[in-house]
Amino acid sequence: MAQDNLHRLPISITRKLPDVANCATPLLKSLWALKAARLSDSFPEFITADAISHLLLRADVHLPCVRVQRALARAGDAVARQGKGPLTGFRIVGLGERFLEEGAGRQGPLAFHITGKAPWSDRRFVVKEAMKKAIGEVRVLDKYFGMESLDFLQDFQKTRKIRFLTSHLSKNLGQLQREVARFKREFPNAEFRAYPSPHELHDRYVLFEKEVWFVGHGIKDIGNKESFVVILQDPFGKDIRKTLADSFDARWAASPNF
Repeated sequence: MAQDNLHRLPISITRKLPDVANCATPLLKSLWALKAARLSDSFPEFITADAISHLLLRADVHLPCVRVQRALARAGDAVARQGKGPLTGFRIVGLGERFLEEGAGRQGPLAFHITGKAPWSDRRFVVKEAMKKAIGEVRVLDKYFGMESLDFLQDFQKTRKIRFLTSHLSKNLGQLQREVARFKREFPNAEFRAYPSPHELHDRYVLFEKEVWFVGHGIKDIGNKESFVVILQDPFGKDIRKTLADSFDARWAASPNF
């Protein structure tokens, strides 16, 4: 259907942005709008959630103001803020621009920088947004496993199949096993095994249906320490993902539950 060009974003701006169709989450959509506002002379430096919602409508994207507010409330250092309450103004900053470019479907490796300095409730927001886009079974290989590993896994849907392969368990094994048992009651599709040859394990990674993540620090330390999460998506990372999946499955079959 034809649209009135007066109500659409200029082509000179949209060509500088990622494809809005690849913005799969409310946060990415909101960041897309903030980036568009920053490129345009028609908006002030800081714009409200209501203005963001209306700007998205110019790109034929419907995102109610309340959903914009919820997304940006947990955006951490990806945006700057001015004011309070419904009149809070937002402006995209460097971290937000990088997250938008990386999260909107660019080909090749994506690198998320985790500073380790964000508030506890926001410390993994970048990783959580990436989790929402990753599909399929979750296979995790991490040599070190602790209570915080369960914190990472709880961000996945309870219906997803999760397989976690490790080797070095926490010193307090009895308490850890009790926590794992409790976790599995809430996440019945989660399984945990300990590989009997720990010296063979080194790199930490997470496998999905169409992508693989390489994690600088252990899974349990994401958000606590400065690190990087490097994501290879198909077709760019298909071959290495397939190689790692075959290796994971072979080791999984040789490992007992814990």
